[in-house]
Amino acid sequence: MNGTLTRRSVLRRGSLLAAMVAIPGLAACRPESSASDGAISYLNASTGQEPVLEELNARYRDEAAVRIRVETIAQDYDQALRARAQAREMPDLYYPTLGGTLNDHAPYVDGGWPLDLTDVMDDGWRDSFSPELLAYTTYAAENRWGVEPGIYSVPFDGNCWMMLCNHDLWRQADLDPEEPPATWDEFVSALRQLRNVTDQPFGMNPGQTYGPEAFALTFGSNLLGVDTVVATTAGEHPWTSAEWRTVLELLQELRDADVLAPGSTTWQMPDVEQAFFAQKNLATAFGFSSSIPVGQSLDAEFDGFGAFLPPPPTSAEMRIQGGKSKSVAINARSPRVEEIVEYLRWFTAPEQQRHYARALPTIPVNPAVMSSPDDLDPRITPFAEHMDRIMPPEAALLTPVADALSRGVQQLLVGDNDAAGILTNVQAAQDEG
Repeated sequence: MNGTLTRRSVLRRGSLLAAMVAIPGLAACRPESSASDGAISYLNASTGQEPVLEELNARYRDEAAVRIRVETIAQDYDQALRARAQAREMPDLYYPTLGGTLNDHAPYVDGGWPLDLTDVMDDGWRDSFSPELLAYTTYAAENRWGVEPGIYSVPFDGNCWMMLCNHDLWRQADLDPEEPPATWDEFVSALRQLRNVTDQPFGMNPGQTYGPEAFALTFGSNLLGVDTVVATTAGEHPWTSAEWRTVLELLQELRDADVLAPGSTTWQMPDVEQAFFAQKNLATAFGFSSSIPVGQSLDAEFDGFGAFLPPPPTSAEMRIQGGKSKSVAINARSPRVEEIVEYLRWFTAPEQQRHYARALPTIPVNPAVMSSPDDLDPRITPFAEHMDRIMPPEAALLTPVADALSRGVQQLLVGDNDAAGILTNVQAAQDEG
């Protein structure tokens, strides 16, 4: 493995490290761990996950006499992780960057930090994971990041994007939330009808790169096909094609239909969650399953909502953006690798996954639990039922491309640019990246 990252390779990966010419010290050099109190150290990035982690870790301590010490960094996690790597003070377990994507984790894989779990997965552990989710932590042969093939982190749960709908508002508009629109045209018609009962028929998070990316990849799967979407993200098909213009023109259609929530052109996901779960003025949201535990924290009693598949513009196959949500990587230089593997085997077994999935709530990674509605929170079930539809992990945008798309979508929604102009800028970012 290459022990340093050149500017060219960093830019190719599009990670937060791209601002540097090189990252000295990111490569791991010797067996080490930040643990100093006898516990296995675990650097975590999810405050929502922390309580259930602590609860399960206490149970594991009682069963196996092994302590797991969780340190959660809620802000600037990626900078903190990078600093630990540069100082060679990495924990035994770490959240593989805030985004946790193959793209974001690649510099650490290239630096030799995470343990390749392929052999232990092949030794019976692979059955504990949905294949669709394990793919999101697996680097295939001849991958676009140029790292050694392998499985370098363990997914804990899943995530996917669907349309959320407020049942009361839909019913007030004489719409049946149990029979959602089956086509894009029906969907736009329903949103127009919702204007009779709320000034917020529809909202999403254009102000964050992953919102426009999820929308483009989801609807692109229908209008271009999955293979062409993957080819586009790999730089092998032009963003400026007519089909990609049609994808962005769907958002333009929503703008022209006057169904966007006021001020939502710069919304981030917390804005969507506040409007939908707390204020309950937002009738329909393009959102993801990871918002469900947030919604529970905003109003634990609110269950008057549902989720349905994004309505396809054509009769072709429709996939949805998704993947693993939370995950963890093992420090390959930790002296406690075998103990850590045993802990993670325990954590991803059905009994622990049932508790984890219902406590958050979230989509479990263990297929035996994911396929059992009785083991899931009812608000999660619609998402779990469609995890077999998620896009492959290769359908991921480089950071400069996602930035250009997000800026462009915000411009489109306020009328400052059109689809063709936006995609010219997106293509330029792809070419430079």
